Amino acid sequence: MTEKINNTYFKDLYKIKIIPDLKEKFKFTNDLQVPSITKISLSIGLNKRRDTQSNIDKLTTIASQKAVATKAKKSIAQFGLREGQINGAMVTLRKNQMYMFLGQLQVALLNDRSWPGLFAKSINTAGKHYSISFGIKDLSFFNDIKAENALVKEGCNITIVSSCRNKDHFVALLEALELPIRS
Repeated sequence: MTEKINNTYFKDLYKIKIIPDLKEKFKFTNDLQVPSITKISLSIGLNKRRDTQSNIDKLTTIASQKAVATKAKKSIAQFGLREGQINGAMVTLRKNQMYMFLGQLQVALLNDRSWPGLFAKSINTAGKHYSISFGIKDLSFFNDIKAENALVKEGCNITIVSSCRNKDHFVALLEALELPIRS
């Protein structure tokens, strides 16, 4: 029952409903002033015990875009890390893939009863723009990933970056996208 979300739903929702609502709410004079989501970054940390390629494949399945392995820039003896060793995977989503992932994320968040929602405290600034970062403890949280091994749970970090220049605008944008926010 893995049903793909229509990848244009959030894009159409943004253009038809969110832009006019936020434009009226915050008294914007131009559609381009209305904040938008610019990118979503997904990352997963890997260590020696985990199967690297299967985790990269899981991240690729979730994102519907090829994940890239990240390598250590320098050696750190305390962590048993060597320069050039694969220590994670990441993928950055933009445009249509980003909207498709937002749909999957919304379905996953609404289906998980134990998920408390996104915390407003975790909103931070990245230069002039606002973003929110949060983690998911288990990748089987998404419908595309089946819980193959219940003992091994791989987590994922998700960062949603926006073009907002104000925290209130960003919270209003997330609420308009129907992502649960807690204060």
